[in-house]
Amino acid sequence: MFYDRLILLCDSLAMAEGFVLMEKRMLDVALRYGGVNEHTIDKWRETFRIKASFEAVIGCPVYALLPGVVEITFGMQKAETRVQND
Repeated sequence: MFYDRLILLCDSLAMAEGFVLMEKRMLDVALRYGGVNEHTIDKWRETFRIKASFEAVIGCPVYALLPGVVEITFGMQKAETRVQND
């Protein structure tokens, strides 16, 4: 059960570009597969509960462990990458 929940959490935090906020991943899935149905909101709530339970165990936000999550979620380059490209 632990590993099943971990895999669900990991799937909700990653896209092809890298790690993203869960909300972005959820929206991506909803748009690609035709929106939401009567079970979608409950699934999303459960995913947030899983995230909270792992954060309680690790003692920090999951996002703190994911490199580039902010930059990838919001389409931003890191400062050092912008300087190199200029």
